[in-house]
Amino acid sequence: MSSPREVVTLISSDGVSFKVDKADAIQSGTIKQMIDEDGAGNVFKLHNVDSRVLRMVVFYLKRRHLFGARILSFDKHYEDLLGVKTELTVAAAAAAADADRDLGEMQIKSSAAKVELKNWEATFVMVDQDTLFGLVRAADYLDIPRLLALSKKALFDKFSWDIEIPDDISVIFDNMFESGISYDSV
Repeated sequence: MSSPREVVTLISSDGVSFKVDKADAIQSGTIKQMIDEDGAGNVFKLHNVDSRVLRMVVFYLKRRHLFGARILSFDKHYEDLLGVKTELTVAAAAAAADADRDLGEMQIKSSAAKVELKNWEATFVMVDQDTLFGLVRAADYLDIPRLLALSKKALFDKFSWDIEIPDDISVIFDNMFESGISYDSV
């Protein structure tokens, strides 16, 4: 019998609630910190993220968690097979050849999953300008480094801004947010 999954509720700035698996939610440094500080609490108001963007962030976290689990599974299986191959090499060459085939298969599956993730992420950020700015702000506020880097890069690619990535992007956004420039005024 499996244990019930832990769920947290995230409430957007406009009052919309999202039930999210805790394992997905803690990919956000901000949410993880809220959970750690609040202890038994499981409802968190996110004042800086509206429901339109939070819906996308939740979807991103769920998908990223699934892809991550698949890649880790393939990589773990690869490491296990590598250990078995080392033991088999001593015992028998034919068994070691089978292990080589299995190792190759796991490497291919892991690589394919990584490519699939990269393609999915590229598609995920194919959104309008306002949504992209919202994703940048939400990823920054929620401390989701991969989503932040991904959405910043997509934003700069969208406008074909010729700058170094990622350091120059961070400087530009830091300056924009510090000076009070909102994405609506850009």
